[in-house]
Amino acid sequence: DKESDEDLRARTLDSYKDISNSTNAVYYKRLAQSVGGVHSASVKAGVNGAGTLDVYLRAKGDAQLTLEQIEEAQQIIDKNRELCVDTYVLYAIPKKFSLSVELELNDSYEFSSVSVKVREKLYEYIDSLEVGRPALVCEMSEVLYHIEGVKNFSFLDSTGDIKVKTNEYCVLENLEIGQVS
Repeated sequence: DKESDEDLRARTLDSYKDISNSTNAVYYKRLAQSVGGVHSASVKAGVNGAGTLDVYLRAKGDAQLTLEQIEEAQQIIDKNRELCVDTYVLYAIPKKFSLSVELELNDSYEFSSVSVKVREKLYEYIDSLEVGRPALVCEMSEVLYHIEGVKNFSFLDSTGDIKVKTNEYCVLENLEIGQVS
């Protein structure tokens, strides 16, 4: 898979943040993410009893992993796993949610063009989240804060952080964008 300089930089920095030592979750995540098309992975120990490890995978955006990709990840992990550890590679489960945002624009900006950029950036942020990582209001706010033309914004319907389990990932199913009158 091609990756941008920014993605490579982030991946390199992440590799120093969580050092893989063949006995931790980072090790298994990296093994799983070595399979083409796997965007992210999450690991949970003990789901099926002592000595077991579940690895949950997802593709990027709307793409779906194939059974062949899951099986390839299973083979790689089985080949490189610790002794006396049973591993199970599984599809991560999408956690769908809706979001409503109301924008106040700076003078001379058109709602139609700014709302397109807001839609693009929010979906991009949500698609970048890894399995098991919540969609945080503070991070969504950071995304909106940096969009040219947005003076202020508010999340409607008392949107809070979108929490997910270890085997889930966020999917923004519906995004409503309004404008302050």
